[in-house]
Amino acid sequence: MPQNKNIVLSALKCKCPQCRKGNLFLKPFYDLSGFSKMPENCPVCGFKYEIEPGFYWGAMYFSYGFSVAMTLILAFLTYEFLNNPAVWVYLIISTPTIILLSPVSLRYSRVLMIYFFGGAKYSPNTIRKQP
Repeated sequence: MPQNKNIVLSALKCKCPQCRKGNLFLKPFYDLSGFSKMPENCPVCGFKYEIEPGFYWGAMYFSYGFSVAMTLILAFLTYEFLNNPAVWVYLIISTPTIILLSPVSLRYSRVLMIYFFGGAKYSPNTIRKQP
């Protein structure tokens, strides 16, 4: 199987939607000083990551969906394992978890945004054009 042909694996690895080889982010998610920094273009194929100014504002909706899903999952698990504790227990468990996972949520919301709305078609033979 050719490397990075699978769209799901490419999205999980935060790779370019066009060539699926270049990285979408400059630094790892645990580097809090630059977890959201992206290059302007793909280093492999030259695909422009910011399609238009403010393109990633729409990623907030994906991020909100991730936060709601995490809250529901944590609430269910808390209910099941702690036998319906008080409300403050839910808050103590879910709030820090959502805050700690916010860099991951931001990155994957941007990945979903560019994969769904970026307009890139998979082209494995694309190479960066020299200026």
